[in-house]
Amino acid sequence: MPQRADWAAAPSLRRTGRAGQAMHLLQEAHAQLTAGAPPTAPFLDAAGMAALTTAKTPHFPAPAGDFAAQAEEAAHRLTAHPHTAGTSWELSAAQCALYRVGVHRHGGRSWRL
Repeated sequence: MPQRADWAAAPSLRRTGRAGQAMHLLQEAHAQLTAGAPPTAPFLDAAGMAALTTAKTPHFPAPAGDFAAQAEEAAHRLTAHPHTAGTSWELSAAQCALYRVGVHRHGGRSWRL
């Protein structure tokens, strides 16, 4: 599983004008998280968060909608996994909706939540 730090660099890359590098890093992380057998809840959570981060990458409006949809699918699938005591997922349908608004409003321009 890729470490969260693998794609934590993406916002810095985006903000310094390296959107292409950020997009590549995020797509690679998402692909690794979703490859193979049906993912466990932690993999779904991480893959959805990687997809949301990718959706925020500026200058790529068409893929942004695709990645937002992938995150929504992961959030939906995550609801089938019960939480263990004291844990919660970062990904949620509400968070996906918020990102979707940003993708729609900014249409490929740089933006932050």
